[in-house]
This record gives sequence, C-alpha cells and structure tokens, in this order.
Amino acid sequence: MLLGVVLGGCSSHEATKPPGTPVDAPNAYLGLGHHGFGSMTYEFLVPTNARSFDVEFAQPLRGARVDADALADGRTFPVARDQRVSGNVAKVDWDVADVERITVTVHEHFRERPVVRRWQLWAPSEGESR
Repeated sequence: MLLGVVLGGCSSHEATKPPGTPVDAPNAYLGLGHHGFGSMTYEFLVPTNARSFDVEFAQPLRGARVDADALADGRTFPVARDQRVSGNVAKVDWDVADVERITVTVHEHFRERPVVRRWQLWAPSEGESR
C-alpha cells in the first residue's frame, strides 16, 4: 500500500534540502502518456531503490491541478489528487519498495501545455528508513 505523496509548487530557484541520494535514471521519462482535452499525462519508470522524484516543467504551472498514480505489483494506486502547483516543480514521494512507474497528470485548462524540462529521482539517504 502507498503511504504518502507530496506535490509541491516550489520554484526551481528555491534552495531546498535534497530528499535523499540522487538516483541516476536518464531514461526514466517515457514521455507523454496521454493528451486529453485540458490535461496531459507524463509517464516515468521508477528504479527499485527510488522513493521520490521531482519533475521540472519549462514554465510554472500557475495553479494547475496535478494528480499522480503509482503502478506497483500490476495495480495502479492513486497517490495524489487535486494538488495545486503554482511553480514549475512537482515533487512526488512514496513509501513503497515495489513502485515500477509513476504517472503524473497535469490539468492545464486554459494554460500553456506543460513541457517536461528535467527530472530527478531520489533514494532514501543511508540510515534513513522510509
């Protein structure tokens, strides 16, 4: 079962403490999963040791509603619903070891279409338990 998710609206210029140890995953971003009327879905593969990730968009989301789902053991779990993100970074966190994929949906009604600029996956720091 998924225990927690945080989606934030921070700016990429804000100094924040890293959520753990960076995970090298240059091929994690699978691209646009679905483009519906007023929403865009982005798919990310998750390495087994990752427990959170940041996805940075080219422009601020300006209060867009963001949802996130995790795929684990062949089942999809909603991990965030109706989170408003004003900045250009969405932060997703989970407490499950077997997440294979994260899907992020941005509801961009009457806004510019969000473009993923970069992403960073994170594993817990040594000695940190999640």
